[in-house]
Amino acid sequence: MQYKIPEQLSEFQRGMYLHLCEWKSRNITPLPGSFGGKMYDVILPGKLQQALPHLYDPVRARFREHQNKFHFKTHKFAGHMASSQIASANLFLPLMETPLLAAQILREVKPDLKSIAVEEFDRGLRMEFGDEGANRLGSGGPGGD
Repeated sequence: MQYKIPEQLSEFQRGMYLHLCEWKSRNITPLPGSFGGKMYDVILPGKLQQALPHLYDPVRARFREHQNKFHFKTHKFAGHMASSQIASANLFLPLMETPLLAAQILREVKPDLKSIAVEEFDRGLRMEFGDEGANRLGSGGPGGD
């Protein structure tokens, strides 16, 4: 199938976008979304963007709970299938439900990790810091984008 994706992509990005378009088409909708007046298959159509259907089902309620606790915005581009915010939630929220297991897994990439500071934040995790009025990570403005 021929998907509408941006032209200026690296080979890795192109491969990832095509994979995400295929997954979106099979699991959510074949309809494209728009950006800058152009239609792209890697973007969810407007009516689906707020529902965040690309969040893993068991994570969706947990994401909203975490968002209510820390009052951060859903990123402006969360409707993009390659959204870093959605990818982080899909990876880290399930992982952090079991902090001992999370520490074991994360130790594979950070061997000196001893444990997850579960008493800090939300079971040791905080996805965004924009609600404090400071853009600590420099990610597109307060609350991120």
